[in-house]
Amino acid sequence: MDGFERMAKAALSDLPSDGAILLDSSPAAHHVAALLPADRELIVVTNSFHVATLLSTRPKLELRLVGGQLRPGSSAVVGPWSRQALRDSFVDIAFLGADGVTPAHGASSADEEVATFNRAAVAAARRVVLLAEHTALGRAHPASFATLADVDTVVTDAGADPELLREITAAGPRTLVA
Repeated sequence: MDGFERMAKAALSDLPSDGAILLDSSPAAHHVAALLPADRELIVVTNSFHVATLLSTRPKLELRLVGGQLRPGSSAVVGPWSRQALRDSFVDIAFLGADGVTPAHGASSADEEVATFNRAAVAAARRVVLLAEHTALGRAHPASFATLADVDTVVTDAGADPELLREITAAGPRTLVA
């Protein structure tokens, strides 16, 4: 089991028995999609063609693919149309990948379009679960999408610095190490 798979399994501890979830286009969210229990009746909102394809054969899932502009070389759909769709939506939990997580700057992305989509996802979600490899912790990228006060849970891998995890937890979210 690789790091993303372990993080995805840990993140699923927050999965509701029914309701709506959002999976972004991150590799971590793809792993969450792959591990979704087959018996759950969920609405899954995503901006990822990879996630949509993976889940398209699951009869108990209602799949909602957000429209917009397909980023070149990616499976991510971003842009004004995708953000508008999220403004009109509500999800119980958003599972989002992060390229950077710091107590001072919150969650960030190396890509502004991805960060803009994730900002809209945070606004549409009752709860936010961030999935970030330990190498993302302590790093800040130019495109911030959430303060740690906006985040309920940060899931990372076993390489995470314990002191940094304490600082992140002190800023608001619980932390899970997978």
